[in-house]
Amino acid sequence: MKKLIGILVFIFFVSCASNPPKWYEKIYTDNSYFIYSTGAGKTKQEAINTALANASSKVAVIVRSTYNSLKYSYKGNDTSAYSNTSVFDIQTKTNPLTFTDYKILKLEKKDKYYVLLKINRYKNAKFMCDNTEIENIDTENLNILFNYKKIINQLNKKVEKLKNINALYPLCKDKLKNALLLKQKIEKKYHNLSLNIISNDERLKEIIESSLNIKSFNNAKIQIYANSKTTFKNVGNYKIAIIKLNIKIQSQNKSRNFSVECAGSSIQDYSVAKSLAYNVCKEKIKRIFNN
Repeated sequence: MKKLIGILVFIFFVSCASNPPKWYEKIYTDNSYFIYSTGAGKTKQEAINTALANASSKVAVIVRSTYNSLKYSYKGNDTSAYSNTSVFDIQTKTNPLTFTDYKILKLEKKDKYYVLLKINRYKNAKFMCDNTEIENIDTENLNILFNYKKIINQLNKKVEKLKNINALYPLCKDKLKNALLLKQKIEKKYHNLSLNIISNDERLKEIIESSLNIKSFNNAKIQIYANSKTTFKNVGNYKIAIIKLNIKIQSQNKSRNFSVECAGSSIQDYSVAKSLAYNVCKEKIKRIFNN
């Protein structure tokens, strides 16, 4: 009986704890110019922040876009964009949109603060577009070779943000187009890079080729000079192989030099130890090339 009474008291306090005003539960229809969003919090600012986050999620959580000559149309809460080249399904788990222009339509304090915001799509999109720039990227061969994944990840984030801004209001279509073209240019250049690997060690040459997933050709744009020296030691019952690599990567008048040391051990023989050392070298070479 006491347990039942405790449950009933708990339900009573929970039901009384949240008592939003009637207008808070009302569905406000977004349109091409404004987003309406509600939020609640212990303070006025917390309620506003919650409402802004809820508004951002309307645009950013799932934006289904089909681009057609970068022309956009709006239908109430749904934003569709069209292109003759690609269809994108974008799912954003974070909130990349920060609203700076909004109006408090309703604010009421009861058990906590409740707020209704009216957010101007055009003004917010313009502010975000004006403050989003595509940074200059060094497209020289060595920079692309060493930083390809980092560059592409940065561009993907920028493209995602620009798509969300355009979903809010289509003001950033030129910047989005430029970002996509730059990404395409860098991807094409990376896949067209050619290497000439010159080495005294065929196994080392194979490791570099597999790490970069690029075949070696004579008269290539990038020359890689790779040499190795192996020493062997006995430590107790273990056979130890130590491979020292000296690698020089050169393109035009620019070059980079690396020294790598890899060790492997085995209780069987030196060939097994050396094979294990090569595996260590492979991982270190991958880290050098950011792959």
